[in-house]
Amino acid sequence: MEQIVKSELGAQAPVYLTGTDLSIGHRAVKRILVFAETQEIERLRSGLSKALDDYPVFAGRIRLDDNDLPYIDCCDAGVSLTIKEFDIALPDYGVSRSSKAYMQQYTCSMAADLVDTNEPLLSIQLNQFVGGGTIIGLTNAHSLADGMAFWNFVMCWAEYTKTGKTGSSGKPLISRACLLDLAQGDGEQSSPLTDYVKLPQRQYRRFFAELFLTKQRCDRCSFRIPTATLKKMKADAQRAMQDKTQWVSTNDLIIALLWKSIVLTQSLRTHVALHTVHNLRYLKRVDVPENYVGNAVINAKTGANRDLLLEASLYDIALMVRHTRDSIRAEDIKQDLAYFYRHFAKPDSERWVDNAIMGILDADTRINNHSDFPMYEIDFGGGTPVWSELAGSFLPRHAVISPDPERLGVIIHLTLPKPHMQKFKLLTPEETVLYPC
Repeated sequence: MEQIVKSELGAQAPVYLTGTDLSIGHRAVKRILVFAETQEIERLRSGLSKALDDYPVFAGRIRLDDNDLPYIDCCDAGVSLTIKEFDIALPDYGVSRSSKAYMQQYTCSMAADLVDTNEPLLSIQLNQFVGGGTIIGLTNAHSLADGMAFWNFVMCWAEYTKTGKTGSSGKPLISRACLLDLAQGDGEQSSPLTDYVKLPQRQYRRFFAELFLTKQRCDRCSFRIPTATLKKMKADAQRAMQDKTQWVSTNDLIIALLWKSIVLTQSLRTHVALHTVHNLRYLKRVDVPENYVGNAVINAKTGANRDLLLEASLYDIALMVRHTRDSIRAEDIKQDLAYFYRHFAKPDSERWVDNAIMGILDADTRINNHSDFPMYEIDFGGGTPVWSELAGSFLPRHAVISPDPERLGVIIHLTLPKPHMQKFKLLTPEETVLYPC
């Protein structure tokens, strides 16, 4: 049963998309939230309507203005809400449990073309199970929001559902003017942070067809790095820091561990590369508020000689990762934003592809850090989730660092080509608990 949920306030001012929104595109992002307790549908629907007052972009539609510039028409056309009842018990999700293979059935599909159509930009599927429990499947156009902005929206929805008002999540910044204003420069130069390749339409389609086939030859697993292991990694790094002045964080060390382990699974190469995603809200070189709604992220690339990388300590690799982040200048960010907008704001007969994606077929590694996302703080009134995860297809050699619902460490979701995954499981430290998809 599908219905359209609208806000209580109705239509609001349009929101123009930035270069980062457009470079990421309107592709669907799918997530699930697994609750042990059954959620009350009417309360969820009422809370969602209130949350859309604060986040009108999610109830809007993508349009082109008279100059063919894309924007979100906050017309309150609504969010798609589907309710499904399954005649089975709630699947047993979580670390060391292998019920993950069917996640996509708990999420809605999304139309391939969202521009100048009436297709929803957010679709929610509420899945109820025999004996109790709910899986909330969430599918949204990525151009609406990055992970942090999206989970802030869900937090707001949960607060309205539970208490009838919003509190800790605060009021979001819907206008994207701050990123549009930061896009300084002519936008003609190559991006200083993220390389893009311009492909004719036919070559573009061929590349993504090859990428799709590559995904089919991958395995996915999730595992925990326990707190004890993290503490040991940090203590080892602190001893290495005694002779040096440069500091690294636990997240830097986790990224270093993942990169080194993934490289160990690959055939011999002289050069390896790591692509990481950085949140502009935390880079104080530019003024992007934490409550910004949109895609406030940039990519950065760290390159290394393979042999030197494998010989290096985790501390030294973590220093490389940190140096990449610390070397991002405000001027680079502004030029990147201008470059993105110049090349993505208007349709082109040729398509631009991020080298971080192109490099996936050439054995590059990509790591996203979601460890500060609040998915396990979300409470609609029946308790917090027991599990949360992205539910779509994934790039090979792609790792996502996530919080642990049991607070026993951090959770890693990893996708590798099947032969590499077999090698990776042999390389993983004994303390790490693995389970297959």
